[in-house]
Amino acid sequence: MTEAEFDQFAEKYDTVLDKSITFSGEESSFFIELKLQLLRDFLKEKGRSSLMVLDYGCGTGRSFPFFQRYFPALTYHGVDPSPKSIEEAQRNYSNGSFSVLDLNSLGNVKYDLVFAAVVFHHILVEDHQKTLRALYTALHPGGRLVIFEHNPHNPLTRKVVRDCPFDKDAVLLKPTYARKMIKEAGFIVDHFCYYFFFPKWLSLFRSTEVLLKNVPLGAQYMVVGRKAQ
Repeated sequence: MTEAEFDQFAEKYDTVLDKSITFSGEESSFFIELKLQLLRDFLKEKGRSSLMVLDYGCGTGRSFPFFQRYFPALTYHGVDPSPKSIEEAQRNYSNGSFSVLDLNSLGNVKYDLVFAAVVFHHILVEDHQKTLRALYTALHPGGRLVIFEHNPHNPLTRKVVRDCPFDKDAVLLKPTYARKMIKEAGFIVDHFCYYFFFPKWLSLFRSTEVLLKNVPLGAQYMVVGRKAQ
């Protein structure tokens, strides 16, 4: 989708997204928080809690309150190509820092972490490397790019994407491709896992997901690339 098309959904983004994932039994905010929990657990192992974070493709800023909750020592900035989405983010989270994306100026500030949650399937495949190189430049040495994406091997994930209006032109990234593309951009693959195997009506089994992180049937996956020191 283009920036103008995302602008059309800015004020009703949550409603449209929640409707497309009703089968899961969860609202979209559940999945945002789950990503932040996975990020917290990963960084805890690395001994990191105080971070400068770039939320790349922040949309209407819905990740911001969860970043505040799980990383209280955080310095946060969100960028998105949709001006209407940024307006919505600024309206909803006046204590946050948001701006319209300018890919060419990303390297002007250096970050410890770039967070890109279900963003890359909206970027043209031919633009992946250009985008990744800009994000690489925006990181301190040793900084990390954390990508969350839909898993095309999961049939219910494919259904969600088919049903979601703002995913109409999406091209899902196979996990092998996601790892390959960040390596080609110069990153070292630091971590990979699948997650969200059980909908709400099977939530009793969610405690076992840590044992399933290498099973390629999770609804989404997380891949982390590290910039060399």
